[in-house]
Amino acid sequence: MSVSTSVKWVAAGLYYNEPWEAFLLKAVKPYVDIVMQAGIAERFYFERSWERGPHIRLCFKGKAHIIENMLKPNMEEHFSYFFEERGSFRVNPVYPDNFPDHLKWHPNNSLHYLPHSPENRRYGGPVAYSVCEKNFEASSRIVLQSLYEKGLRWTYDDALSTANKLHICFAFAIGMDVEESALFFGQLYENWARGVFDDRSEGAAHKGKPPTERILSFDRIYDMQKASMIAFNHSLWESLENGLNIGEGPEEEWIQTNINLNIELGLVQEAGKLKPEAGDIEFGPEAGLSTEKPNLWKIFARLVHMTNNRLGILNGDEGYLFYSLNKSLSAQYGKHLPEIGTITRSSKTAL
Repeated sequence: MSVSTSVKWVAAGLYYNEPWEAFLLKAVKPYVDIVMQAGIAERFYFERSWERGPHIRLCFKGKAHIIENMLKPNMEEHFSYFFEERGSFRVNPVYPDNFPDHLKWHPNNSLHYLPHSPENRRYGGPVAYSVCEKNFEASSRIVLQSLYEKGLRWTYDDALSTANKLHICFAFAIGMDVEESALFFGQLYENWARGVFDDRSEGAAHKGKPPTERILSFDRIYDMQKASMIAFNHSLWESLENGLNIGEGPEEEWIQTNINLNIELGLVQEAGKLKPEAGDIEFGPEAGLSTEKPNLWKIFARLVHMTNNRLGILNGDEGYLFYSLNKSLSAQYGKHLPEIGTITRSSKTAL
């Protein structure tokens, strides 16, 4: 009897309440390391999600018979033990009468298998999506490794500074120069201001200052940070241009993965297999960027956003991250970019 060689993805919803840093460090990373080192799975990634309750969505790709007969039983055992030993506390919603069961939260400290449907529309079609899977894994690896290096000393400021570094390395790897990178992040800011990246259904991402006050505070915050931020980002970009080693292991993998990503997506586009997204991200000539790869930039924007998701960057802070990247990078070549925030200051979109 022949053994099936078909490949499949499995998505496990690990319903465990926030904060997730200790959970990622103590439960998710050790398990991922064993699975990948043993060759049980071919690829993995994770995301933070709040659909039907806060959870980590952990996805593995591998041969179907290994996924079903080896990985899933082992994964259930591993996380069930962790939930029993180090369970989290959560206050559940109070549902009105006749509230649909399929919309209620899953139990806390539990594992549920979720549908895994490739987001082909968001990532330029099935061929482009398969290329982007490599970024999903590299992003997940470097986030977990960054968390591991800091351990329980990891803070939210570490998440923000890591995001800043990863995004600059990403922009460099996909072939942008400093000016184009500044424009790219400026346009990510504008898309953020219209609510494009606000994919969290509930929670702290929506709490805090009113949108207008929050946006106006960006100028004040940046003024306090700009000297050190400009110096760091300038030094990092120079190191990248000069081929200097900025890190080992995951850092090198992150840069090389995205160099290859840019090449492979370019080939997909040349072959006519890149399917433009029908979504609401605005890039292209009207955004002041190069006309050569407008559809690729939509994919790049999604990838940047998902790295922020893995790092735990809140929606309001994602806006400031894009804003500060635009400002600090534009300062490197002494040109004044078109004023960012025109959409923001006239928009009433909730952030």
